[in-house]
Amino acid sequence: MKKIKKEKKVDVKIYNQYLIVNEFNKIIKERLFFELDEGLYVFIKMMMSYEIIKDFSDYGEGLIDLDFTHYFTGDKCLLCYIKFDMDGFLDCMVEMYEDELYD
Repeated sequence: MKKIKKEKKVDVKIYNQYLIVNEFNKIIKERLFFELDEGLYVFIKMMMSYEIIKDFSDYGEGLIDLDFTHYFTGDKCLLCYIKFDMDGFLDCMVEMYEDELYD
């Protein structure tokens, strides 16, 4: 019985990671596709991972443990729900992109 509970908890974390990354990618496409240079947009899509999203969320390591049923039943977008620092994220991505271009 204990083994089943542990596996179920791991499955929820994997699902949460998948949810976060997929929802984030949708938001990036909807909001930033037309606002960013095509090369920067492609770079961001290529670099996108759960770890990067976690780094720019106020929840940090605790992001994986959020109860996303509240996200789906509420009226906040994902970025607000996970307290994501979009400005810091974009500044970092631009800096990394420029470093890659000029190296």
